[in-house]
Amino acid sequence: MPDFSRRSTEAEWMDGPVEEQALLQNLNEIHRLNKGMGIYKRWAKLLNKQLESKGGKRIAELGCGRGLGLIELKQMFKDRQLEWLGIDWNSKPINQASQSQESGIAWMEGDALQVLRDLDKPVDWAIGTLFLHHIDAQALPNFLAQLKPVVHRGLIFEDLERSPFSYYGFRILSKLLGLSAMSKHDGALSVLRSFRKRELESVFLQAGWGKVAFYSSFPGRFFICAYHD
Repeated sequence: MPDFSRRSTEAEWMDGPVEEQALLQNLNEIHRLNKGMGIYKRWAKLLNKQLESKGGKRIAELGCGRGLGLIELKQMFKDRQLEWLGIDWNSKPINQASQSQESGIAWMEGDALQVLRDLDKPVDWAIGTLFLHHIDAQALPNFLAQLKPVVHRGLIFEDLERSPFSYYGFRILSKLLGLSAMSKHDGALSVLRSFRKRELESVFLQAGWGKVAFYSSFPGRFFICAYHD
């Protein structure tokens, strides 16, 4: 039985050398799961709430993959004059994203922090789904601290919560849906690499984000929002 008391340090397959076809299939399956569970609709609702209360129009998704989720979000805000950026370090999915017929999104390859630093002006919001658990625990506070000067309004991330429910629930669901071997492996490992709410709240506060709030997502997931003081 896995040890849920601490984060796993085992690397996911998608974060190492992997065949392009397997990676893209994995990203497609993640997208299908997110869409089927209504993650993008909840994400859009929360983002809209923050835009109305705190303003801003320039939004960057960190770890956007092939951009399927960002395209979903943009379409939900088609009546708003917003600027969208998708950033990913991996050339394979970002090249796929750049071939999308969806206009109005700037796709950028590279380290998220460096890309944000090189922009002509800061983004208002940095967002991401299933992104934070890919960062090592020791590196995460520094990463979040370095986001502060390059993100004008705040952060909105959606991720898994490390728990037996999330872990065994995913293993059952992945079998029922017939997911690929990579999705089954990385999905279960993602739960073990993820945070509990109190852990993540502590990390954000340690990084200097003075205001942190959690919002419910699909069972076994949550959104975390962080704002400047």
